[in-house]
Amino acid sequence: MSRAVLPNPSAARAGSALCGRRTTRRTTRCVSPGRALPLEAIADVAVSNQVLAYGSIGFFGATIAFFAYRAFGSAFIGPQASASHVLVKSRARADALKREIEEAVAGGAPLRATFARVAEKESTCPSSKKGGELGSFRRGQMVREFDDVVFTGDLNTVLGPVDTQFGSHLILITDRDADAK
Repeated sequence: MSRAVLPNPSAARAGSALCGRRTTRRTTRCVSPGRALPLEAIADVAVSNQVLAYGSIGFFGATIAFFAYRAFGSAFIGPQASASHVLVKSRARADALKREIEEAVAGGAPLRATFARVAEKESTCPSSKKGGELGSFRRGQMVREFDDVVFTGDLNTVLGPVDTQFGSHLILITDRDADAK
């Protein structure tokens, strides 16, 4: 085991916080100047001093919680929506597909079935195998442009084209929490 020698009384006082109170497999004892102290005990004292310098461990916990929420929190908190989409490379192609869907629906075809058929046939997204169905998701899980339309647009209406980094989307919002708008 590595040991460090504390050369002066002020270093000994820093280590004295460990005096007889540490619960580990090793026996603890008070430290006096010139006496050897395990390096891990010095690290514990350094961490304790840092925690005291910044107020409390709550500061670190809050910081970690904040970044965890920013990264993953929206997956568990907030309004939820379900949507389907058709992803194509060009806006012109998205406009043509939107007209095709609207004409079929005006002729009496069911909207969701028509949208799913077009998604299976034309979409470049892997969700095309499921008729473009994306399932349920929360705000922040999709790209911003897509999110903005899904959480503010009308239900059961073909919306778009919406341009994102992936291409142009036609979006059909199938369900959304009442408090999402």
